[in-house]
Amino acid sequence: MAQIYLTGAVSDWDDPFKWHDELAASDEHDDHTFVNPYTLNGFDLGDDEIYERPEE
Repeated sequence: MAQIYLTGAVSDWDDPFKWHDELAASDEHDDHTFVNPYTLNGFDLGDDEIYERPEE
């Protein structure tokens, strides 16, 4: 089992991390753990703040 950090382009502006969720929910990769590194920070950017502060 591998722990995979998901980064990269956003899916769309309405749901920027949709592709992260779809990949993690896929039965094809059940034996891996997917991590959204944007959730690892000690602060919360929130749904709207991700657009206002993309560098964080």
